[in-house]
Amino acid sequence: MVFQLRKLLPETQYILQLAACIGNQFDLATLAIVLEQSEVEIATNLWEALQEGLILPISEVYKFYQGDDYQQLELSNNHKQSAKYKFLHDRVQQAAYSLIPKEQKQTTHYKIGQLLLQQISPDLREEKIF
Repeated sequence: MVFQLRKLLPETQYILQLAACIGNQFDLATLAIVLEQSEVEIATNLWEALQEGLILPISEVYKFYQGDDYQQLELSNNHKQSAKYKFLHDRVQQAAYSLIPKEQKQTTHYKIGQLLLQQISPDLREEKIF
């Protein structure tokens, strides 16, 4: 499994490492906060992992992040849908997580927590705390 992950582009590997810290399911909105990048950029970099079958889309929304279709994500109430994914298997998540050097794991989790704390509203914190 690790071998298959190591064949991916470095950007894709890094995104999967952080996604593995978030959990077995993750969404582009959370990754955008953690990576400090746009959802479209992250979706583009995840495309390779999706094609390899390492992650699976939870809904069909992921298709709209390709090309110019991103504008169609806007709903009538002006909230956009964020693509959600899950790892193919717990072993894939574990393999992605194992690519983070041991000495960086604690710092990585701390940074993720700090970025989420800064960017998520107090109302949503209650909902997403666990």
